[in-house]
Amino acid sequence: MFGAKAASLGFVPRVRDDNFGFYGLFDQVVFKFSSPDERILRGIGVAGCVQAAPLQERSTLPLFFETGIIARGIFRARPRDVAGFGIFYGHFSDDLRDAQRVAQRLDPKVGAQQEETVLEWNYPFRFKNSAFFFEPNLQYIIRPGGTGNIPNAFVIGAQTGINF
Repeated sequence: MFGAKAASLGFVPRVRDDNFGFYGLFDQVVFKFSSPDERILRGIGVAGCVQAAPLQERSTLPLFFETGIIARGIFRARPRDVAGFGIFYGHFSDDLRDAQRVAQRLDPKVGAQQEETVLEWNYPFRFKNSAFFFEPNLQYIIRPGGTGNIPNAFVIGAQTGINF
């Protein structure tokens, strides 16, 4: 017995370093709307990533994927701005969920993690040749934490940055 199952039963799991995984990425511009004389490529693209770590007794999140639509330079006057919409999905380990269900027998408040999905929109505004940016974003999180114990959440956020 090892991993999450052992931990839920009060055993200290053995640390393992023999895990592995796979991933694949894609990123493709599908529509260009910049003219040939513009220095910065403006257009719409799609991107995505799939990650899998099949050993569920060792990987908390053995399946994760993300995909999105990205638009760079929607407005000719702001060619460095990038608008994006993404979907992110993570499936929690079946072994972890089994251990959490065992723990629920002792404490019904323990949640069994299944999956979490996030829908995100962001639009970084870039200023002074990208030396400064302001990026508001909106997220809708389905099954926060993966358990269903927390209601779906709408999140408004922003970040700023300065590149020296």
